Amino acid sequence: MLVLLVWFAGIVLEGVLLFRGWRARHLSRYPLFFSYIALIFLQTILLYCINRYRPDAYPAFYWSLEFLDVFAGCAVVLETHRIALSAFPGVAKLARNGLLLAFCLTFGRVLLTAQQGAQNWSTMVTIQLVRDMRFVQIAAVLILLTLILCYAVPVGRNLRGILFGYGLFLGVNILDLTLLRRFGADVQTLASYVQSLTYLAVLCLWTALLWSYSPEPQAGGLDGPSSYDQLLGQTRNRLNKTRALVRGALGL
Repeated sequence: MLVLLVWFAGIVLEGVLLFRGWRARHLSRYPLFFSYIALIFLQTILLYCINRYRPDAYPAFYWSLEFLDVFAGCAVVLETHRIALSAFPGVAKLARNGLLLAFCLTFGRVLLTAQQGAQNWSTMVTIQLVRDMRFVQIAAVLILLTLILCYAVPVGRNLRGILFGYGLFLGVNILDLTLLRRFGADVQTLASYVQSLTYLAVLCLWTALLWSYSPEPQAGGLDGPSSYDQLLGQTRNRLNKTRALVRGALGL
């Protein structure tokens, strides 16, 4: 019964969030984020139907769709950087290129673990890929939050909601995937409950903070070319350090 309640609550909240996004005209302002929500909404309904009528096929479908969600999540992270750093196009471009490189390195590293041929691909390889990509995503969110705090970049209520909600979801998701990879089926039920309840909390946060439109405040903390160049140089150094940490963590 609890599983069904969580499932239906997720579908209802996703539907409400999409409806409010349409009414508040968020769809054109945050197209990748709401495309991500629409994708999850359709997947939730599909997985419910599969679990009800073909429960034996549910695990395969779940991990295949989870694999797709990872790349949709990467698009959401890139969109938050684009919007938050819109007043600093050079920094935004540098951050985008650094993130794309980190995503490609992570994906390439996991593909190598599959060796040759699809027969070597397993659920654990998928879990590893999802976890590593989520790790890069949360690192990108933390970098953006650091830039916002250090350089007083103004962020509106809507974008704050997306950032903090997605950051919370990523943190719990990484923890669950790490436990699942370490202990396997022994913690699968607990990990599923924790992740589902966290996702419901995140949906509530998104619905509250995206209920109405809040314009992004104008950046005013950095004036003149020298301040801009200083920010660009410091951001480049931070991204280089992040790429080095990611390569070290992944053994590249």
